[in-house]
Amino acid sequence: MLPALLLWAAVLAAPATTTTPENHNVKLNPSQQTLSQWNFMLENKLTQLAEQVTHFSYAQKVYESDTKNVRLRQLNGEGMLKQTLGKMKDLIEKKEAALQRLVRAAEEAVSKHKYSSSLSILDVPYLNMKDLRKGDDRLHFNPSFQQYVTLNESGVHIPLEIYEGWMGHRYKVLWWHDPQILNGLKWSSSLDAVFRENARLDPNLRWQYFGSQRGLMRVYPAFRWPDVPDVPDFFDVRRRSWYIQGSVSPKDMIIMIDTSGSVHGQTFDIMKIAVKAMLHTLGENDYVNVAWFNNEVDWVAPCLPTLVPATSHNKRLMFDAVDQLQEGNYTSYSSALEFAYEAFRMFEEYKQPWEGSNCHKVIMFFTDGGTEWPEEVIKKYQNDTVTRNVRIFTYASGPHPIPTVILKSIACTTNGYYNTLTALAAIGPRVQDYVKILGRPLIQSGEDTLYQWTNFYRDIGGLGMMATVTLPVANLTEKNDQSLVGVMGIDMALSELEAQYSKQIIGPLGYGFAINQNGFVVFHPRLKDQQAYMEESPDLDILELEGRRLDSNRVREAMVLGEFGSFLNVSHVQILDSKHALPIRMNFHFGQIGNSTFRFCLALPVGHVALEVSSQSHEAGLRLDNNKGVLLAPWAYCDGLEEDPSVMLLSEAIANNTNNCSLKGQAQHLLWDAAKIGLIWKEWEGTPEARAKSRFIFTDSGITAVYPETEKIHYMNQRDPSRNGFFKRAARAKAFVFDVKHKKQGKGVRVESVLVGRKIAVKKQNQNYIAAGSLSFHFYHGRNP
Repeated sequence: MLPALLLWAAVLAAPATTTTPENHNVKLNPSQQTLSQWNFMLENKLTQLAEQVTHFSYAQKVYESDTKNVRLRQLNGEGMLKQTLGKMKDLIEKKEAALQRLVRAAEEAVSKHKYSSSLSILDVPYLNMKDLRKGDDRLHFNPSFQQYVTLNESGVHIPLEIYEGWMGHRYKVLWWHDPQILNGLKWSSSLDAVFRENARLDPNLRWQYFGSQRGLMRVYPAFRWPDVPDVPDFFDVRRRSWYIQGSVSPKDMIIMIDTSGSVHGQTFDIMKIAVKAMLHTLGENDYVNVAWFNNEVDWVAPCLPTLVPATSHNKRLMFDAVDQLQEGNYTSYSSALEFAYEAFRMFEEYKQPWEGSNCHKVIMFFTDGGTEWPEEVIKKYQNDTVTRNVRIFTYASGPHPIPTVILKSIACTTNGYYNTLTALAAIGPRVQDYVKILGRPLIQSGEDTLYQWTNFYRDIGGLGMMATVTLPVANLTEKNDQSLVGVMGIDMALSELEAQYSKQIIGPLGYGFAINQNGFVVFHPRLKDQQAYMEESPDLDILELEGRRLDSNRVREAMVLGEFGSFLNVSHVQILDSKHALPIRMNFHFGQIGNSTFRFCLALPVGHVALEVSSQSHEAGLRLDNNKGVLLAPWAYCDGLEEDPSVMLLSEAIANNTNNCSLKGQAQHLLWDAAKIGLIWKEWEGTPEARAKSRFIFTDSGITAVYPETEKIHYMNQRDPSRNGFFKRAARAKAFVFDVKHKKQGKGVRVESVLVGRKIAVKKQNQNYIAAGSLSFHFYHGRNP
């Protein structure tokens, strides 16, 4: 049915009055019946126009005439889920095995290395990535990394603060005489052989790297470190979220900041910046809140009345609240600590089973010093089963924090840690000292499978969305006093995970999505790609995309708990774009991916059938090379072939049967569609159409054909059927669908153009299959049809 929007656009475009042949002004005020008649007439006219322009009847016959080698089958959602989970599990375990090889090699190298305090830089050859320049002969462009790298060796990055000044080589570097850095460079050089072996075993492996406790980072393959003129390089691997997450277990943390009258000026500034730096070290697996105290005490953000996940959103709320704090009154350590202890008790009492870290409980106590000894409060809560293991880390802040004896006693009594923050420059490294303390149990546990997966984020090197898996590296030399040497990490591309299920089989209205153990989205067709590099990945709950309905909540809860199961015949609404929504009944099948923190869900329309094509000749490839108006969905089509290949590359792979590519179902479907598109394209070429800006066809095999080819660029964002709202609307509609494109004009908008499309359905075995989601054309508003 023609949308009311199009009809009203036509009506509103008309003048408020019209002139009759007798030159009398007649007021335009049509009745409901008249409007319905206009609607029906306009729809019929556009439908006839669409039939003529697209040659729909011809295209329908082309598809219906070739169904001999086509079979339609009802999808077994649970069976497909098990198969997909198995593939994803194998992929993740492959990355974890590569990481395990690196960790074992590193720990063996540390054990065998003989520490030398007399090493000089001349004894330790290495590749400093900051020294590499554009055009360096050692660097070669690698499509897998989308930049110039060297596969022969790893590269090294040393933090800026280990230098005597940010001007780099104008100054003597301290690590020339720093035995820890030099010894780290020496033993870690042996990792290069394992880096290369991992890359050989898994050609799809991305970045591999090691970060040491001292700040040394070794990366394979080596690349030219980004260099911004006159801007200091503040990168420090120890402050990266993957490093902190891999070096310490999750934690529940309450940060207390002293706001009494004595903490004015620079002292207060130091504490505020330190609190925000502390928040930066936390990830979504941690729970946190910030409270201010003087003779009173309360949370800094009233909208956060308990511990909350350390998501980017919650941390921003705390950042803003900390900035608004004002000093005044006197201080009471007893009131502050009692508030924090009680907050832990209340949180444990009322939290949901999946909430909280179930690990460390810590209080971070920022003050300028004091004389009150809160002994009674500490003793009281150390005898409580919930709070007995709470550790207090005290930070004496300001240029001259005195007295500090009480702060040391508080830290020692609770197995915490005492530190000083006397200047802004000390904040970064001092705030992170707690990681060394809380990381000890992780190392001393002796577990070698404590894999930590980050959520997906955009790679700074331009490789798209990545997740990092990490493991701690221990110094095993002293069995009774093992310590953390650093953290090893390996990246996995999101595209690898998504490629484990076929978007073509589940059709345009089916989709897959993944979340982590906290319910945050890993991938989802409605999730817009993060275009710019961000310090932290955004934390988006799955309910923000699936809707806050009862069924969506049930699916989320089951997935967070790691259950395997299904919810069938669920009333669902797919949001297609900013203007259209599609009511549809769906089956949701979900399960945990191996032992990882990821969960996957397969959402299929009720009654969906899959098209299976066989016996298609592949020797000539897709035979679309001459049709320059062809686009491919950015999918992985063949093993060993890069994601989002060109038409020519994919056609060659199918023609040569690379890795048995041509025999697989997706390639067979491509060949079947390509043959039909070739015929339809010739029909379009033989009948030029001045009334249309373009004619195009979307198929669920991933081919989009646009005529004329000069208009192809306008369809780049619609080539993926799983993200193409117009395709989905056409697939569900019984007749043509319309999409009105508007353009701003002055203070209002005007209709610029109209998209018109209709599905091509193939019927076999008493079942219908949407062969092409949209055979369509695009015309400008105002052009006479």
